[in-house]
Amino acid sequence: MSPVADPIGSYLHTPSPRPAPIDQEPGARLGKALSLLEDLDRAARHFQPLLRTVERMTGLPPAQASALLAFAEGGRPPEGATPEETALAALAAKGLVTSGRTPPGVEPEGTAWRLTDAGGVTLEQVQGLRIRALDTLASTLSDRQMEQIHDALRGIGDALASLQPAEGADEPRST
Repeated sequence: MSPVADPIGSYLHTPSPRPAPIDQEPGARLGKALSLLEDLDRAARHFQPLLRTVERMTGLPPAQASALLAFAEGGRPPEGATPEETALAALAAKGLVTSGRTPPGVEPEGTAWRLTDAGGVTLEQVQGLRIRALDTLASTLSDRQMEQIHDALRGIGDALASLQPAEGADEPRST
């Protein structure tokens, strides 16, 4: 609750739109966020050679490799996206996924997407490269460091899962 002055000077309590109390020192929290961003950017820069290796070995740029992994996990494009708006179209153009009409009465009706044989082979390559790269990384870290990474990633995943998207976030910005 945040106090709001009424016309005669006393305070009324109104619900605050903020999910948490306001920091007494907002600069400290901003500093932590900027430090985290710097660490994430550094890790991403060092991750680039691995992404280039995956692209060189599979022919898939990072966005398409991610789309292939996500598609294989869920078996369909992201909800609300049409194939033309996603990397799924690029995967289809490369012959890694294909579409066909679902029979009437089968839910959801419409276009059914599936991995092709080539898509399955490419998916196994991408997964294998990821495992080999992470195994190499893990071999350079102690058990305690690996545990800390696991804990941090679980915490980040939980925090991201708890965020509520802004109203209309899945709608296109323009038509």
